[in-house]
Amino acid sequence: MEQEKIYQIANKYNFNILDFYDCPSFYGSWSIKLTNEKYDCFIRFEGRDGYIIMNGLKKTEKELFEKNLDIREINKKGINELTLCDTWLHEMCCSK
Repeated sequence: MEQEKIYQIANKYNFNILDFYDCPSFYGSWSIKLTNEKYDCFIRFEGRDGYIIMNGLKKTEKELFEKNLDIREINKKGINELTLCDTWLHEMCCSK
């Protein structure tokens, strides 16, 4: 995982990084925990099993945003996990 790029994406949506775990020797798996004034988020990429899980909780309404996607299917469309994270955070933070 390119840590600098995921940090740039987080900063773009005013998130603070609470925790980042990168394990390139375990199939490129990684996870990141984020927070800002409106949301708490957790994103986990499981390289061995080929999926990405994204959870976001809107603090004021306790509304949960969640996606569990097969990254292999996403990659076939030419989308990588960084682009997917950027899109998901944008949809969550910039809608309504």
